[in-house]
Amino acid sequence: MMILVCFVFIWFRNQYAILLAGAFFGIGYGAYTSVDWALVTDTLPPTDQAGKFMGIWSAMGILPQMVGITIGAIILQILRSIPNHFGYTILSIFTIIYLLLGTLVIKQVKGVR
Repeated sequence: MMILVCFVFIWFRNQYAILLAGAFFGIGYGAYTSVDWALVTDTLPPTDQAGKFMGIWSAMGILPQMVGITIGAIILQILRSIPNHFGYTILSIFTIIYLLLGTLVIKQVKGVR
């Protein structure tokens, strides 16, 4: 769903279409977050070390968000002189690529080993 919404962000420049697409992006992100937490809690080891692993997992989820903001800002700064907000189109394309890569990687998780 989030990939489809990114295509809407690229193709449509209507304020109402973007707001509606943003709502669907939020629904998709909420579904992703729910499944992500469920997958993590299912694969945690049944020991007193589970809290440590949850902390590491949480930090590894936040780190890309911090780096992504910086990379996105650099891309927008480099492409600011191109008309029609082309930098945001490029950011949406990168988002699609990363969502596809994330899907391919997470499909490899079959269960607890």
